[in-house]
Amino acid sequence: TLLIFGLMVGYLVSSLVTILQAGSTSEALRSFVFWGMGSFADRSASELYLMTALLVPGAVVAYSLHRQLDLWSLGEDYARTSGLNVGRFRVAVLVVSGLMTAAVTAFCGPIAFIGLAVPHLARGVWQSGRHAVLIPSVVFSGMIVGLACDLIVRLPAGSIPLNAVTSIFGAPVVIALLLKGRRVF
Repeated sequence: TLLIFGLMVGYLVSSLVTILQAGSTSEALRSFVFWGMGSFADRSASELYLMTALLVPGAVVAYSLHRQLDLWSLGEDYARTSGLNVGRFRVAVLVVSGLMTAAVTAFCGPIAFIGLAVPHLARGVWQSGRHAVLIPSVVFSGMIVGLACDLIVRLPAGSIPLNAVTSIFGAPVVIALLLKGRRVF
């Protein structure tokens, strides 16, 4: 149900974007295409302050939920019997992560694979399932990977879109995780 719901929301948003594109100027379309490639460049100080003002409280709230995340990772039934209101908790996690994702995406465009690959890499590096360890390590690992990809983009050789570099890094990680889950490795 969640997968189908996600697909339907995706189709709905895609249709709205198509309608907006149909009525846009060529300059607006060009700007949208470049935003879609993702970039950390050309952010003004006021944009950085606003993004920080949105992300820091979200990170604090996410970290404050680390005990509940640990319970939830042991299974929904275990979390419920331990006193966690699973429904309310699930909504809180979706709202916090959604708002943080929206803040970064609004300013930098959709940056592929950082949020998907880095948490799994951090879990592997730290060999821990405790969210008190994972949340800060994912934040700092994501910053390091994001900055490393941005440095590659800025090499004098040319202008490669950020999403191309993050996809080259992230897609093999996700493929390896999927194959590992199927016991191929």
